[in-house]
Amino acid sequence: MQDIPGSGYYHLPYRSLRAGGFANLLLGSRCLSGTHEAHSSYRVMCSISAVGQATGVAAELMVRQQQPSTSAVRASDIRWVLRKQNQFVEGDCTPPAGH
Repeated sequence: MQDIPGSGYYHLPYRSLRAGGFANLLLGSRCLSGTHEAHSSYRVMCSISAVGQATGVAAELMVRQQQPSTSAVRASDIRWVLRKQNQFVEGDCTPPAGH
């Protein structure tokens, strides 16, 4: 077991929600990309609920912004929407185009 430094929690990068080899497929559940060790901590319901919400927001932004792929959606846009939905997020939160 390895301790998480600092405040004792970790972030899941947006790229872990994107399915490799697919331009518009997001992974909104326990099938997201990560190591076996990481999976043992993000598989719990609270974390997976947050992953599902972030995935839904990313999909909505992709459509709203008329982006060709999930990789074109900025993580800061996703965080901004999640913050507006009263979710805990850290990092750059810039309003997406059209908001």
